[in-house]
Amino acid sequence: ALDAESSSCCLAIHVLKCATCSLPGDSLLSIARKTGARWQEILALNPSISDPDALLINSTVETGMEAKFGMKDTILAFAARYGTTMNAVFRWNPELVAMSDISVSEDHFSREVPAGHELCVVPNSCPRRQGNVAIVQKEDRIDPSHPT
Repeated sequence: ALDAESSSCCLAIHVLKCATCSLPGDSLLSIARKTGARWQEILALNPSISDPDALLINSTVETGMEAKFGMKDTILAFAARYGTTMNAVFRWNPELVAMSDISVSEDHFSREVPAGHELCVVPNSCPRRQGNVAIVQKEDRIDPSHPT
């Protein structure tokens, strides 16, 4: 045993971005509620999951994918490219809040994100459409007991 007063040690922990560990009782719906995604989007990111209601305990569940921020990207353009919202991009990437705000207005959405920075994003794999325009809503939830 180590003597806490005279010894020290380092511990490195690698935290996966865009993933979570399933806990007892978790389903894709419960994970989706925690992340703000739809359960169908999370299922699309995890094709090996055969039953969205019965996840293996302590298994890694992808909750998004990593995508590189482009040289001339804005958070709005990045979000639009994946069919999601700026608020969702901020929710999935809490490190953005600490980055410099380069906006001249009061919108507080223009962060100085370096090109090549990897952001977590959940591509909208099941958009609603109005004409030729995909409608993205934060509260767009589909009951998993009813097939789409």
